[in-house]
Amino acid sequence: MRPYSKDLRDRVAATIDEGEGSLRQIAHRFLVSLSFVARLLRRRRQTGSLDPAPHLVIKQLFVQVCTTWRCPAWRLSVVASGSSNMR
Repeated sequence: MRPYSKDLRDRVAATIDEGEGSLRQIAHRFLVSLSFVARLLRRRRQTGSLDPAPHLVIKQLFVQVCTTWRCPAWRLSVVASGSSNMR
């Protein structure tokens, strides 16, 4: 799923800042989920930005998981080399 546009994010945040209704009402007004509105506010509070979080490429995600869960080193070397034999 693609992230919502910067324009929509800005309009939702501006509406919240102006106090034009509850979070539920604002979500309904802009046809987005309540959880999106909550995550948008949390992201702005934590990072100061409304931009979406960058998506990890599968390779980066695999390396991150293997590093966290201590996968065998050969798996990391296979991913780093770009071998397509791994399924």
